[in-house]
Amino acid sequence: MEKISLPTFLIVFVFIFAHACNVTKVENIDSEAMTEKELIPDSYLDWKEKRVNALKRPFGWLSVCGLFWIDKDVSTLGSLKSNDFVFPNTAPEQIGTIIRKDSSYFLTTNPELDITMNGKEVKKTQLQTDASANRSLIEHGSFSWYLIERGNKIGVRLKDSLSDNRINFEGIEYFDYNHDLVVEAEVLPARENETFKIMNVLGQETEFDVGGRIMFEYGGATHTLVGQASGENWFIVLADDTTNAETYGGGRFLYLTVPKDSTKVLVDFNKAENPPCYFSDFATCPLPPKENHLTFAVYAGEKASN
Repeated sequence: MEKISLPTFLIVFVFIFAHACNVTKVENIDSEAMTEKELIPDSYLDWKEKRVNALKRPFGWLSVCGLFWIDKDVSTLGSLKSNDFVFPNTAPEQIGTIIRKDSSYFLTTNPELDITMNGKEVKKTQLQTDASANRSLIEHGSFSWYLIERGNKIGVRLKDSLSDNRINFEGIEYFDYNHDLVVEAEVLPARENETFKIMNVLGQETEFDVGGRIMFEYGGATHTLVGQASGENWFIVLADDTTNAETYGGGRFLYLTVPKDSTKVLVDFNKAENPPCYFSDFATCPLPPKENHLTFAVYAGEKASN
């Protein structure tokens, strides 16, 4: 039997030991990565999926392709450049006319076109704005439009389910899931008749009832956010130290479910989302009120890639 010299034995031993260490190290790294991935809540992944699906709906925010403010009594619609409201060139040349009489609005359509209002064919009708429970939705082909009411302004919001913005949408960019920005907050009820002001991108300032406040600790400091409330559903427009840098300059939206009489609520800033104005030039989004400017960077939620 051939004898193995001591140096040869040591070389073989060192090689086997080093290989085992490397394997263990790789397994540990893979295990840590897998553990981190497994820690991402299913509710967050579901939220991301629903969020993208909502944007990509045929008449979601990605389909918005026009906004025309009505500033005279008779306004024509269609793709011809001579119209008051010029639709994309895939629309019919002459679609119809919107007539303003005092504070009422009427639509007369091109009799050669099949145009519907709320699913029924229409040739002439009065229009209700989005401030009404019976908003008038006009449709023809891939296009739909309706009147929006913003303060003392009335406009026509146009959508196209075949818009380039929707068809070519490449998704949303996110920060990595940040466990540190899932915080427990104290729910503070609004004071009686308490209001706060929010300005929108049009420069219009509106006074809203305070639904309540959330107060939480982060980075060694106490922070508060003011929200609007409709039952258990809270809506918060916020800014932070990433605003106009890594995130959209008009702030981000945060939606919370706060059951009645709750004293605590879990706030997941990973669900901070870009407002419609990030995806469309034709939205009229609210801006963060002064009460909701956080003094730290919220490295969580949706980012701004443009």
